[in-house]
Amino acid sequence: MTILVFFLCFEFVMLSFCFNHYITSFIYLKDEQKRGDCASGVECFMKQYDVSEKKAIEEIQEMVANGWKDINEDCMRPTNAPMPLLQHIVNLVRVTDVMYENDDAYTIPSSLKDDVALLYIEQVPCV
Repeated sequence: MTILVFFLCFEFVMLSFCFNHYITSFIYLKDEQKRGDCASGVECFMKQYDVSEKKAIEEIQEMVANGWKDINEDCMRPTNAPMPLLQHIVNLVRVTDVMYENDDAYTIPSSLKDDVALLYIEQVPCV
């Protein structure tokens, strides 16, 4: 059963992995350049398409926006995969998007302080 479910949502899983890679590629750019141990996703994009760093980052950001559209469309489309499984995958992508939205909140968790305060400390106004 587990293998069958995996194959039913394989495309969705692969899309989410690619999406996570796009999200993190320009966040780690400077660190990877300093270390010099491997080429970043941005550097590979620059070399493959012969574009500037700024243009490569813009293109990757556009790929992220299109990735959200694809994920949302896949969630709306009927599938044999159980929806709770797909929701877990989407939630993983959402967390990655929040953690790497402005900087590397995984390495520097203090940057998430305001987000956590909004979730658990601040009261949500009743409408």
